[in-house]
Amino acid sequence: ATAIRALLLPLLLALEESMPGIEVIIEEVEERAALAQLRQGALDLALLERDSHTLPAPPRAMNDVPLLDESWLVVVPPGQAAPSTLSDLVRATWIDLDPATAGAFALARLSRQLGTPLSTRHVVDDYDVVLAMVGQGLGYAILPELAVHSGVVPDGVVVSSLPGLGTRQLVVRHRVTRTEPTSAARAVLEAMLVRAQALETG
Repeated sequence: ATAIRALLLPLLLALEESMPGIEVIIEEVEERAALAQLRQGALDLALLERDSHTLPAPPRAMNDVPLLDESWLVVVPPGQAAPSTLSDLVRATWIDLDPATAGAFALARLSRQLGTPLSTRHVVDDYDVVLAMVGQGLGYAILPELAVHSGVVPDGVVVSSLPGLGTRQLVVRHRVTRTEPTSAARAVLEAMLVRAQALETG
């Protein structure tokens, strides 16, 4: 959802104006279903997220194009002190993310780095809901930059960037055949790369 808001939505009108005949259709689907549709040719591009470059090599006849690397951030409930090091996070209660998401991998990696299990209380798969729950004091969370900068951060919530939290990587996967990617898919991918670069430098 964060990538749709920050990367794709700003491109839609521009692409339709600059490239007549290209129709961009966004489908937000579970990753496994998206990859199956990509293999079957029902999708041209699949936007994937991974924690700190843990994306496995693409299968045969597929290619992955790195799109954007962004820092993971700690989101702290109102009234709690902002952490200055990772060790300050040991006793926090966390809002976990759906196990299939990069955020869940990031939280598990943090637990390994700290050498102790982390206390989790809720499991959510929508970053906006996570922000709202942190705002209600229900726990700390790890979120990518796009989720924080494109979402609504509740009053009193503190956002901290800490060394060692790692990054989320967004990758675009497409088919590679004699006729693919199509010129339309290449044009959309190129526009996505330009938009991602603008976000990184902006």
